[in-house]
Amino acid sequence: MQELFPSLKILYLINCPEIESFPEGGLPFNLQVLSISKCKKLVNGRKEWRLPCLRELSIYHDGSDEEIEHWELPSSIHSLGIDNLKTLSSQHLKSLTSLQYLSIQGNLPQIQSMLEQCQFSSFSRLTSLQTLQIVNFPNLQLISESALPSSLSQLEIYHCPNLQSLPVKGMPSSFSKLYIHSCPLLTPLLEVNKGEYWPEIAHIPTIQINDECL
Repeated sequence: MQELFPSLKILYLINCPEIESFPEGGLPFNLQVLSISKCKKLVNGRKEWRLPCLRELSIYHDGSDEEIEHWELPSSIHSLGIDNLKTLSSQHLKSLTSLQYLSIQGNLPQIQSMLEQCQFSSFSRLTSLQTLQIVNFPNLQLISESALPSSLSQLEIYHCPNLQSLPVKGMPSSFSKLYIHSCPLLTPLLEVNKGEYWPEIAHIPTIQINDECL
């Protein structure tokens, strides 16, 4: 592919269940955006990417990745979107020193543990991260104060029905946007002038709860 498409920068692989690997020699070195959706064999067989220019990576999986142990994601990634990739762990994230946007979706036990743990969190080591999006974690109950990096400016949480605690006192000074949707246990805590968390979040310029701007 490097010889055929040396200038290729964007590649979408969608619903290709029989693809098992990238071509011999890998993908074009100049590739900047890669999206993989419903490519079970390809995702479950990945070990390393060898894409030095990759800036955006999205993986939409089916949760069948028990065999993946050691992934090596490119440190050049600025935007990472993960849906139902169960083996994503702190080991995969620690090398992403340029990461600015992270979206994680699905009931992912390792990610939930990273969000809830009280010790120094792997998320807080992402010192370039500006936006963190958390979607569809039905068992998540809290987000630790140590989970948010000091660089974070935007937090989005959707469809987490058991989430009942936010690190409102641990939010960094750079924080400017908070979006919460379909998190019924949090909603009363965020109510204007009444909720327990309101005094701690009232200074945030943009707050949106269930599509309503406060």
